[in-house]
Amino acid sequence: MPPSPAKDAIISIRRVDGSHPTTANLIRGLQLVCLPSDEVYPIQDSLWWIATVQGCVAGFGGLKILKLEPHACFLCRAGVLDTYRGRGLHCRLIRARVAEARRRGLTYVMTYTLSLNAASSNNLIHEGFKTYSPKDLWAGASVIYWLRELRK
Repeated sequence: MPPSPAKDAIISIRRVDGSHPTTANLIRGLQLVCLPSDEVYPIQDSLWWIATVQGCVAGFGGLKILKLEPHACFLCRAGVLDTYRGRGLHCRLIRARVAEARRRGLTYVMTYTLSLNAASSNNLIHEGFKTYSPKDLWAGASVIYWLRELRK
């Protein structure tokens, strides 16, 4: 495990090409490490970001544009490696994906968290998301659904 980086380390969030085999493998690997109890989310048909600290990979996040809801998108997956937690990377990954939704003229960003995932829930609250109850419980009944309306 790399040494813990300084609090003032250079952080970068950048969009990556998930269709490139090396990048797709990196995102799959990050999912396995950051979210070991979850199934790997499909890389294709989503947009992806990688977070780095001092040039070292620290986390990732994905955004799925919804075909059945053309004005909405889904924060499909995100994770930050243990060594880099506590530096606001998850919030920065949320902001990068929300900014992309805005650039695309979308109206809503939605996601969900497991009920015991307080850290992610608090970060979503910090970034302006609110809980909601969809008519169709598309991720199951035991999760918390989140929605953010993007103002024009």
